[in-house]
Amino acid sequence: MMFIQKNKRLGFTLVELLVVIAIIGMLIALLLPAVQAAREAARRMQCSNHLKQVGLAVHNFHDAKNGVPPICLGTERASIFFLLFPYIEQTALYDTMVATAKPLPWNSNWNDAWFRTGRTGDGDTVMWWRDGLTEDQRQGFGSVNIYSCPSRRAPQIADAPTYNLPGPLADYAVIIRYRYNSEDNLNWQRWSEFFASGHNQGRQFGPFRYCKRSGGVIANWLPRDNFSWWSDGTSNQLIFGEKHIPMGNLGICENSQRSWDCTYTHASGDERSARTFNIGRPIHPASAEGSPEPMTRNANDFVDVESPRANNLYSFGGPHSGVCQYLIGDGAVRPVSVSTSRDVMVALADVSDGISVALP
Repeated sequence: MMFIQKNKRLGFTLVELLVVIAIIGMLIALLLPAVQAAREAARRMQCSNHLKQVGLAVHNFHDAKNGVPPICLGTERASIFFLLFPYIEQTALYDTMVATAKPLPWNSNWNDAWFRTGRTGDGDTVMWWRDGLTEDQRQGFGSVNIYSCPSRRAPQIADAPTYNLPGPLADYAVIIRYRYNSEDNLNWQRWSEFFASGHNQGRQFGPFRYCKRSGGVIANWLPRDNFSWWSDGTSNQLIFGEKHIPMGNLGICENSQRSWDCTYTHASGDERSARTFNIGRPIHPASAEGSPEPMTRNANDFVDVESPRANNLYSFGGPHSGVCQYLIGDGAVRPVSVSTSRDVMVALADVSDGISVALP
């Protein structure tokens, strides 16, 4: 008897191939959100770690200088972010800043301010960032990643041609708390008068204030406060937070009304200018000319607002869904819901109101 051997099939039919492709596509569709969520969780953890390093730097600064770092040394002068450089392993950049900026004695007209170091014979302003640094030095300042949240962006430089505020950008800002009263024409927005000598220091109740000057010379600055200033306790005090920058507004530093994202290098601007919000953001009661919404924002809040300063909308908010991360005075980092009561945030921003509250 003869047996006829059938040919073996060497491949898939078209139907089988389509079924396999469909199954693989479904698996990818199911796994992709999980992968993205895992990546965001890792980025958020790294963002939290950056804030923790800032908190550690504040404590190390206090140990070395017997005081907390000033929010700034004056208008057009170094901000707290620069003053912390030696404590976040950026001593080389700090030394570069000192060598190239050359602080001069205080001048009430700000003509000696070292971010605007003078004028040319044609009257053009000479700027420290643009004219005093090499390109390699500028890139070095722009490479500091501790001040960036990877959920939002990598370290970035803004070469803004306007408003004299080009430089590296940060995703974090200092907590500002100013106790206004009805006699203040500008109410809570006058917190920025920390620029002037002693102006309204008695109403500054945030964690960091303007420096002292030894002998009236900025180069001989001293910390104004130590940890005893945070009389409500380090664990009951917000000191830094992720600053709210609406989607599509990264690097926007346009004018006195609309400057969501200016450089962190120095303080600049008068008391009602948006430029004052580049290093600090205020937390204030709703009655202080403020909007009634919570102080912690979603990333898509106020995307199309053309005049955030006039509408008192500068506040805190991160790129993480539903929460914003804050640094506490004891070095802890807490994610705070965007629905958290404004009153809770005000109490935690004030160093000495005696109100005990807990974050939800």
